[in-house]
Amino acid sequence: MIKIGTSQALRKRLASLSRSTGKPQLLVVEPGGYQRERSRHSQFASLRTAGTELFRPATVLLEHIDNLCQKIPHWRGMANVGHEWD
Repeated sequence: MIKIGTSQALRKRLASLSRSTGKPQLLVVEPGGYQRERSRHSQFASLRTAGTELFRPATVLLEHIDNLCQKIPHWRGMANVGHEWD
């Protein structure tokens, strides 16, 4: 499953997620805030698990993540697709 969320303290948020779900993989970081998060939740609503911020890893979402990785090279060192957060 893929979580789409926002955080002002990314390292703390990842640590919190790891306590509840195991060690997460950071796939991409997209600039924006709550409005961007809501937009992405709407965009991928058909993939969402009800009552959560978790989304099925369908092709359309994986392609979106890959496109973000290509468009936002600033984040590549921190968030390459498939690389675990250190």
